[in-house]
Amino acid sequence: MLKVALVVLVSTAALALGRQWSEEEGDGGGLMVEGSVPLPCSCNSHPKLIDLGHESWPRYVTAVECRYESCWTSPYRCRERTYPVKVLRRRDDVDQMFAPPDRNLPEELRPSWKFVSVPVVVACHCSS
Repeated sequence: MLKVALVVLVSTAALALGRQWSEEEGDGGGLMVEGSVPLPCSCNSHPKLIDLGHESWPRYVTAVECRYESCWTSPYRCRERTYPVKVLRRRDDVDQMFAPPDRNLPEELRPSWKFVSVPVVVACHCSS
């Protein structure tokens, strides 16, 4: 979803400049405007699935994995940008005995489920 938003943003900017955009093949999803040179400091990434286990819903979350070798201009380095994603996780026995039910859940889900925040890598960027 993030990549789709980025594609829309890049294509809109490219059209405003009167240029075409393209997605380069084999570079891990780098986007660039035709006729421009790639930035000397850009991080490539590729999508991956994170398995949160059968006690979580959704069980799988899409994230990106940074390719650290692509940010080659010193003093910059490729860094991950994370975003906290809330997922449902089954409450264990200790949760059921001591933790209060999550009021943000519908009444029928409160005894068995709780919200937890999972940090997910959503982008890679060069910074010093």
